[in-house]
Amino acid sequence: MQALLRTLQDHDHGFLRIIAEVWGLELPAGPRTDVAVWLANEMLDPQSLADFVDGLPESARRPLLALLENGGQLPLATLFERYGPLREMGPGRRDRERPWRDPASPLEVLWYAGLLGRAFRDGTSGPQEFGFLPTDVQERLPAVDRESSLPGRPSEEEPGEIERADSAAVDDAVTLLAGLRRFGPPEDPKGFLKRLGPYLLRPAAGRLLLHLLADLEVISRSDLDPDPERTRILLEMPRAAILQRLIGAWWKSSTWNDLAQVPELEIAGEAWPNEPLTGRQALISFLTSVPPGTWWDIDSVVDTVRSRAPGFQRPGRDFDSWYLQERSSGRFLRGIEHWDMVEGGLLRYILQGPLHWLGMTDLGRRGPSATVSSFRLTALATLLRGADSAPELPTPPARVQLAADGRFTLTRGVSPPLRYQAARFARWEGLDSSGYHFRLTASSLEHARASGLQPAHVLRLLEELSGASPPPRLAQAVERWSEAGTEARLETSLVLTLNSPDLVDNLLKNKATARLLGERLGPTAVSVQQENFNRLLAAAARSGLLIHLGALEDPGRPG
Repeated sequence: MQALLRTLQDHDHGFLRIIAEVWGLELPAGPRTDVAVWLANEMLDPQSLADFVDGLPESARRPLLALLENGGQLPLATLFERYGPLREMGPGRRDRERPWRDPASPLEVLWYAGLLGRAFRDGTSGPQEFGFLPTDVQERLPAVDRESSLPGRPSEEEPGEIERADSAAVDDAVTLLAGLRRFGPPEDPKGFLKRLGPYLLRPAAGRLLLHLLADLEVISRSDLDPDPERTRILLEMPRAAILQRLIGAWWKSSTWNDLAQVPELEIAGEAWPNEPLTGRQALISFLTSVPPGTWWDIDSVVDTVRSRAPGFQRPGRDFDSWYLQERSSGRFLRGIEHWDMVEGGLLRYILQGPLHWLGMTDLGRRGPSATVSSFRLTALATLLRGADSAPELPTPPARVQLAADGRFTLTRGVSPPLRYQAARFARWEGLDSSGYHFRLTASSLEHARASGLQPAHVLRLLEELSGASPPPRLAQAVERWSEAGTEARLETSLVLTLNSPDLVDNLLKNKATARLLGERLGPTAVSVQQENFNRLLAAAARSGLLIHLGALEDPGRPG
């Protein structure tokens, strides 16, 4: 970064005259370099700077505070998203339109006051343009009244129950991608999420994660079909980088509508009336001034946003034109009197939903059965303040338990690519505190081979997972299956028992019942496939035989 004088010297003489007007100064005559020196001295006078900052509108204090809290600089794109725009104008248009007298944004207030500079710096992805506060302005800047810029107040006490945010979104994204690959693109996304619910750490976040994976073009939007190469690239990233990509996709998404997810709301028509990106980023701009690690009272945040910026997502602060309804009663929610249900509901959803699911807010309750009443931002929330990279995340222990009977368990710390591959060749058996449970079966190997995974690949993956050769008997079983295919099947069927062999003979001779029976199991027993159960009851009754159902009788079913 650079000092104020150097920043002023980058501007033309007309721009220096604008800065002087904004500050209420009479610019002296003389060469531009001499004028810049005089103006810098005037602006850096402690009393003048204090008076000027004290007179800034509240909206302009927020980007000023954000810059101070991030070492005096932020990527310009981040500043545009939160506090922009900053209109590009040449000297001619600028002098005609005089934008400093009617600034379009908080950034323009700081820009035409000479407090905001622009310069290219090296970022993690190469050179990028930053907005900055001149170094000597930072040093002399009076203490900004942070309390007036903070939304709400800290919680008065530590919560009795804490729901800690973590990187579960990474694990669940892997599960969703593995499920799409294992079971094929679903015809019914809701049914797919319900099917995978037992294998997700946070089932409520499933819809959001599928949407973000589509925004990242890892899966297709139309049928959720995974792109193999993009999936590989994502899963090979470090855990923190995967989470950062998911956070960035949510922050920038114009297609995911947080308001449409608020449980108490629904619409009377077909399309939601809000602009999702506008509302989300406006709320995040409030929250980024909250210091990480401090418990904050949610009710006070909602109240503060209502008092300072009630129309943050409504063009022209129009509270009457949206036809939203309360889901439980169907009543229309028009007018600012329903602000707490609509805008307040959106803020509560974002705090307790996406921000928590993506690892950025811990949630606090006063007791085990109480509702969420407080939150605190985690270190990951610095990504919303323009941080270039996510902080390091604690990685769960990576352990693999592989048994000779084909069962194996993978903890959350096992790398995403390995768990993704394991899900391709094994039967999914559950998720609990010890990890993800799988079993190797002939049918799972058949499915794996159909998707291009050969038995030799399976053995290599088992070795890579466990760090040792698979148990000899299990390796032998896989190799035997490779050579001979499926040699044994376990199928579900019913057993029909009769009082005499003659009754069995009669049923097998009767064409109507014989086609519904399976293998004869003895003189008085025959197998019945479950799918033939009801038809056999009817056919036997038509032939004069009523079948007693025993434990299969459903007492709640009409007789």
